[in-house]
Amino acid sequence: MLAALDTSPTVTVPLTRGDDGAIRITGTRITLPVLLTYVRQGLTPDQIASEVFDTLSVADIHAVLAWVHLHAEEVDAYLADHERKSADHEARARGAESPGVKRLRKLSHERS
Repeated sequence: MLAALDTSPTVTVPLTRGDDGAIRITGTRITLPVLLTYVRQGLTPDQIASEVFDTLSVADIHAVLAWVHLHAEEVDAYLADHERKSADHEARARGAESPGVKRLRKLSHERS
């Protein structure tokens, strides 16, 4: 007969939501979408910790990924909102030229 496992130890998930709404790995500037990008590219937690973010431990990455799986609906909504905000920001950035660029365009147009 199998003995019951002691499930009393808990795991702290190193995620923090900043004032800007971004979810980051606690104590870093690494956002959840960035970490998940590497996971989607096929990198393992070991590779991410050793080759990409040497400030993260493999255990922390596993804890975050476990949380992501347990909160998939919330994470999906967060990522969709993040993508929308990123696209909006990118569109605004393309439309907003600096005064220097505007002046160069004007000079270029005047010379042609």
